[in-house]
Amino acid sequence: MHHALMLVRDLLFKAKCSNSKIIMIVDGEPTTYIEQGYAYFDYPSSYRTILETLQHGKRCARQNIIINTFMLESNSYLSGFFDRMTRINKVTRVEFSMRRLSG
Repeated sequence: MHHALMLVRDLLFKAKCSNSKIIMIVDGEPTTYIEQGYAYFDYPSSYRTILETLQHGKRCARQNIIINTFMLESNSYLSGFFDRMTRINKVTRVEFSMRRLSG
C-alpha cells in the first residue's frame, strides 16, 4: 500500500491532473514500507508501516488526490486503519464480504 501510494502520487503529480483520484483495492492492512530503496515487511503491521502509509495518504491530500478504497476483507484492525486514513484524506471506503460476492 505504501509503495503503491508513493508511485501513484508521483505519477499524478507529474501529469498535472486537476481531478486526481486513486482507486485502491485491498485485502488486508499495509505490511510493507520502502525506505532508502529497501522494502521492510512486517506482519502483522508494525507501527512504522502504518505511519509511513498514513504519511503518503497525507501527501496525497496535500496534492488534492482523492483515494477511493475497496476493502475485500473487513475486520476491526483494517477498518481502524482506514478510519485514520479517512481523517487525513478524502477517502471513500467501500467494504465487501467475500462470502456475499461469491454467491
